[in-house]
Amino acid sequence: MSDPQAARQLAEQSRKHPGAAIVLAYITWRASAYDEALTLIGQQEEALRMQPALRWLARAIGIRGDVLLAIGQERQALNCFQEQLQLAQQAHDVEMEGLAHNDTGVLLIWDDPERAVQRFQVAYELFKVAGVGHEANLGLCALNLSVAHRELGHHELSDDLLKEAETLILNARAWPYWIGVINQRLLRLAAQHRIEEVRQLVHNALAIDLPEDSRHTLQFFHAKAELEHGNAQGALVLLNGLSGWLETRQDMLDDYLDALTRAQHATGDLPGAYDTLRQLLQAVKARHARERATELKSLEVIQRTAEAQRAASALRAQAATLQALHQTSEERSLTDELTGVGNRRQLMQWTLRQRENPQPLTMAFIDIDDFKRVNDRYGHTLGDQVLRTVARLMQRLLQPSDLIVRLGGDEFVVVRPSAQVNEFSAALEALRQACQDHAWPMDAPVTLSIGLTTGEVDLDTALRAADRAMYQVKAQGKNQVLVFSSTDE
Repeated sequence: MSDPQAARQLAEQSRKHPGAAIVLAYITWRASAYDEALTLIGQQEEALRMQPALRWLARAIGIRGDVLLAIGQERQALNCFQEQLQLAQQAHDVEMEGLAHNDTGVLLIWDDPERAVQRFQVAYELFKVAGVGHEANLGLCALNLSVAHRELGHHELSDDLLKEAETLILNARAWPYWIGVINQRLLRLAAQHRIEEVRQLVHNALAIDLPEDSRHTLQFFHAKAELEHGNAQGALVLLNGLSGWLETRQDMLDDYLDALTRAQHATGDLPGAYDTLRQLLQAVKARHARERATELKSLEVIQRTAEAQRAASALRAQAATLQALHQTSEERSLTDELTGVGNRRQLMQWTLRQRENPQPLTMAFIDIDDFKRVNDRYGHTLGDQVLRTVARLMQRLLQPSDLIVRLGGDEFVVVRPSAQVNEFSAALEALRQACQDHAWPMDAPVTLSIGLTTGEVDLDTALRAADRAMYQVKAQGKNQVLVFSSTDE
């Protein structure tokens, strides 16, 4: 997004890599070349499903969903986003998981902004926890949350989110997203008839080294703002300078011709307005024809993919297939559905293996402070978001080899065999601090009470000791890490 031409060159130089075609498909979709994007996806999708390369396949399916959304095929687009989400979760790909939620929100935003906010918020939390490297996507979610909250009449919150989005996206140099932010600011200023601020905003934006397409898009939004303000002649000058831009942005042609018609009419050029209106009608017909052709191409891609999948399935040995199904079922049975960490069954299986080779355990019992208040005051949807975010903080800040289990409700257990208690205690303190400092969407932070025990060989004994340590933390004021050993009793 910061330099599409450089990205295209790199992808062209890496044609043998399965992801190169998907990068090119993304670039062509961004340029509104929908047929080309679908062709590139179709050329690689069969191979990606056979490998399987889940991360790249999730990207391919997501781009196909974006193309379908752009041509009005919302049901098919939703199917793509749902498959993208499943693939991303299997691959532990936070970026694709977040974008699947975000794009589903885009699909919902005008018809059901409240549900769109929920999707955008989930995506926002995913990218917030993911941290460095996800600033552009975090900014995109903040932008979409701003628009959705504006639709719901939450103007102050919407403006705050727009400011956050602008900072994140500008620092990431994600120019297509940033132009969206600037357009929102232009619309809001124009609606208040603050045209001088509109002009200053455009002037400041053009002082940045933007890609050519972003500069032209900004010029178009400026023209629309001038038109809304009543400066039809100024709008006409800006619009007349954009005719070459439309050769590569056919997706903007309808809006451009509509604005040009209104500007010509307002300046008294009625013959020109009539001719432009005829061009607009022809453009709409041509767009509908392209959308039908793109829809047919998408159906062809889906059909070829389905045929390839059936052929591949026929070649697989039945035993291997059954083994894969069994493994998938086993993994799901050991995973907490809401948070993605282990569940009680996984802890029990781990206990059985521990008995075969006993070794000293270091165990933490973690409880979310006042979690019932979160559910009672803000609802279970936000409560579920809190649980997911706490689980992701654990996965990010603790060791990959740690066993992380949700016992139920707001209680978690973390087991680290043969650990140095000081090292583990420091990691848990970092987790507690990160949770307290996280940007929660409530009026108070979420805190953790953590009891830690060490030296026990028997897991049940360690669990009881860690549980007692956690309750001691509760009695001492919560939001602490307390180390407890059975020898202290």
